[in-house]
Amino acid sequence: MPFYPELADPFLDELGKYVQWQSTLEALKNPPDTYMSSPTNILGGLEMIRNTKYSSQWEFDQTIKALINSANDGHFDVELCSFTPFTFMRNTALVSVSTDNTEAPELYTYSDAKFLNRTEVNVSPVVSIDGQDASSYLKEIEDQAQSQDPDARYNSLFFSVPGNEGNIPYDSFAANNIYPGSSITTLEFCNGSTLEVRNIATLRSPNFEAKNGKDVFDLYRVIVQ
Repeated sequence: MPFYPELADPFLDELGKYVQWQSTLEALKNPPDTYMSSPTNILGGLEMIRNTKYSSQWEFDQTIKALINSANDGHFDVELCSFTPFTFMRNTALVSVSTDNTEAPELYTYSDAKFLNRTEVNVSPVVSIDGQDASSYLKEIEDQAQSQDPDARYNSLFFSVPGNEGNIPYDSFAANNIYPGSSITTLEFCNGSTLEVRNIATLRSPNFEAKNGKDVFDLYRVIVQ
């Protein structure tokens, strides 16, 4: 999607008016010592976005979304035009499992975890994702989750039976609606083997008719009067 700076400024002006209704802005910027998440300056972040050059509407929208998500508040959100047509997901979910209920849990693919207590298959934990330490990679996703409690954000990374009753995965590794930058996510296991996981874009509407990025922008942009 193309980016038009002359449209971005009035959009940020209007977005800022809505953001100022959020009653926790000052506490988020200067939280008490007991606060369990990272401080974030939402209004200051919007000004930084205003003064940054972007190459696409997607890059602009993704930066705004990351800023709003840094509040870790499910009641504080924004719907942006380039997030509207698609949902991004992976075709593999992860779980965090202790093999004997006493050792620290390790990361497994959901399909591998089913074989942990069986003898016909030896499964290995995930140690890296796209060349990055797996825990560090997941922490970046976790920090963007909207739950206020850090434990809830961590748990949201993983497959959950109640959370996956529908057609779209609930866990934020498999479905966090953020394009990861390529069509493949590579998992590396402790035994040295690797697995290429597909990154999939699915249409939210069957009536999608755009043929290029400009069409998407024209169809889904938010018009500011």
